[in-house]
Amino acid sequence: MRTTVLIFMFSAIMMLGISEGAPKNPRRGTSHHRASSPVKKNNTNHEFHQLCRRAHNQYRAKHHAPPLKSNTTLYLLARGWANQLAIQDDPKNVTHRPGKGLGENIYWMTHSQAPYKKYAQLAVDAWYGENVNYTYEHGGFSAATAHFTQLVWIATTQVGCGYNVSRTNTIM
Repeated sequence: MRTTVLIFMFSAIMMLGISEGAPKNPRRGTSHHRASSPVKKNNTNHEFHQLCRRAHNQYRAKHHAPPLKSNTTLYLLARGWANQLAIQDDPKNVTHRPGKGLGENIYWMTHSQAPYKKYAQLAVDAWYGENVNYTYEHGGFSAATAHFTQLVWIATTQVGCGYNVSRTNTIM
């Protein structure tokens, strides 16, 4: 059994923007934002990151949230933490990266199989699925919708996505 954990981290700058007056509720609706095109790199981790960023931006557009841009530092932090979780290889004790100032969504699936890039969309779909529990009229934080609000938060501007596969085939 292999486990893979997908980690999505958002920059501290965005968190500061949120605390300095960004709207507290995601908005409903549609948008026609396009994601910027960063420099292409020829490796599976970078391809995974780009697929994940695209999936985020598709959902963000539905809420009039601006598209996320890639952030190399966040990308490397996400990959590094996914590696740590894969080394621990314990899906029952998956923890967030220590430290403050970064938002983070973690997705893992046991019995994962290559090609692993398909899990980028699956992770983002799972987080967005929490929107059915979100109360648009009242907004605010809820543990039941935390991944969803992190995904579409309007003040979030950058993202880094990483994954790794444990020796028991869990994708993290």
